[in-house]
Amino acid sequence: MSTRIRGVIILLVFSPLLFSAETGAHFLKIGIGARSMGLGGAYTGITDDITSLYWNPAGLRKLKTKEFGFMHTKWIIDTKYEFAGIGIPLNNKTIGIGIMYLDLGEIEGRSEEGIETGSFRASDFCLSISGAKRISNRIDLGLTIKFIQQKIEKEEAKGIAMDIGIKCKVKGIKGDLGLVIRNIGPEMKFIDEPYNLPLTISLGGGYNFLGNLVISLDINHEIYDDKTSISMGIEYRP
Repeated sequence: MSTRIRGVIILLVFSPLLFSAETGAHFLKIGIGARSMGLGGAYTGITDDITSLYWNPAGLRKLKTKEFGFMHTKWIIDTKYEFAGIGIPLNNKTIGIGIMYLDLGEIEGRSEEGIETGSFRASDFCLSISGAKRISNRIDLGLTIKFIQQKIEKEEAKGIAMDIGIKCKVKGIKGDLGLVIRNIGPEMKFIDEPYNLPLTISLGGGYNFLGNLVISLDINHEIYDDKTSISMGIEYRP
């Protein structure tokens, strides 16, 4: 495949991850974790592992021991998405650090006249620092601070954001509820173009049937894009 065609495909497929009509930094909406993605992303209420760094920081409180996780996703052409994180329980608190990195690969550059100007690279990066604390027998709170960078060749945009989450055990039934607000933060600016972060509110829950069947459901609302979606997943453990 020629470099030019390859660059066009990358831009067509992945430009929504950089910017849309209302928001930017859409790579922050790419989910992580095999189990959570297998459940269709319906993980806000039942998250209990290192991927809580993304889904709901309150879920980190479920960690019993130190936990490390990583993910490598190879998309079309040379596009790659990486995640690595670690969580450390400390008495009734848990702290965690995570890194997300989207590499859009090498893209052929062209001037306004269509003349080749050489290739360039584009990437997105996020460093997250999280903490979770139990405030009662049934309720956990979590907070994540994110440091964000988007880069195209020599131009870059930097920003900071915050996630706030809560998880609670439903009294009397084997179920969990969770609420998280992701990407709370000021506008970022790429060159002279300001844009909002993908501020999202997610409400979710899960119910455990007979100990080995879990049904989970999430309702997600993207504030600036004014979009609502519903995710559902079923998990069976033999």
